[in-house]
Amino acid sequence: MNCPINEQTADGYLVGRCWFHLKEGKFCPRHGDVSKAVEVFNEIGKLTLEEEHNPELKEAIKRNNSR
Repeated sequence: MNCPINEQTADGYLVGRCWFHLKEGKFCPRHGDVSKAVEVFNEIGKLTLEEEHNPELKEAIKRNNSR
């Protein structure tokens, strides 16, 4: 399986799915442990926004959009 994270820039624009292969079905070389995102993808077939997976990115997007 490939990583189910929908990647974003630091200002929140979507750039597309991460296509790294998951080691053991839950570890992405770029995003780390994505087991929760894998569960969502397997249940409903939707990707997880990178900002929902990474709280630091969510804060960076907020900062960048407030400028």
